[in-house]
Amino acid sequence: MAPRNRPHTRVHHPPLSQVPATSQQLSSNTEIFSVRTTEAILVRAAQDGGSGVSDELSAPNFLPPDFFNAADAPRARGAFFSTPGSGVQVSADSDNPAGAAPRFGNINPSYSDRFTTFSPERLFSPIDSNIVDMTFLVPGTTSPAVVSGFGAVYTSVDQDHTAFEYFDQNGSSLGRFAVPVSVDGLSFLGVAFGSPVVARVRIEYGTAALGPDDDLYTDVAVMDDFIYGEPVPTS
Repeated sequence: MAPRNRPHTRVHHPPLSQVPATSQQLSSNTEIFSVRTTEAILVRAAQDGGSGVSDELSAPNFLPPDFFNAADAPRARGAFFSTPGSGVQVSADSDNPAGAAPRFGNINPSYSDRFTTFSPERLFSPIDSNIVDMTFLVPGTTSPAVVSGFGAVYTSVDQDHTAFEYFDQNGSSLGRFAVPVSVDGLSFLGVAFGSPVVARVRIEYGTAALGPDDDLYTDVAVMDDFIYGEPVPTS
């Protein structure tokens, strides 16, 4: 088996009482993906046993914002996506019936070569915006929930702009953290708290939305696998 691409990794463990603006890099491995499913949820866009995204819901089509908040397994994962843009898309795979180019090559042909994957072969991105808010819910409901942390693999973080900001159930910021730079490569950022306190994560993708006319000053980045704590109801 060929070795898996190894992301540049940053894992933060901020204290509950105060999340610093910057935190010490604590790990440079990807073992965070080897967690028990009773403690964390790993989301992949590829079709893995029915929980992945089908061709019909992949680019150039939009992913339903509550796709990962179904009432039943395997999509009962308590995640809801929103964006100021047109919506969130999952990139097409290489044999999709619509003939869309993979890795968002349908938007810009250069992306198919620029974007690599951690787990082939689909990727996530907002369209007409570089912002996504991921809100946590009790799976299968609209009841608010909180998680103990969130992390994701990114591809093509060329500048120090891609970042996560974490919010509690009252909308107060718990801290903003930058994803490690890895030009045309893979990066991982994860922030783990001592208990479930995260109600929403704002995810900033590069400096601009995906588009057909990128220039040398535009840093576009997209997301691969992501992982977060099991959602629990807010108290």
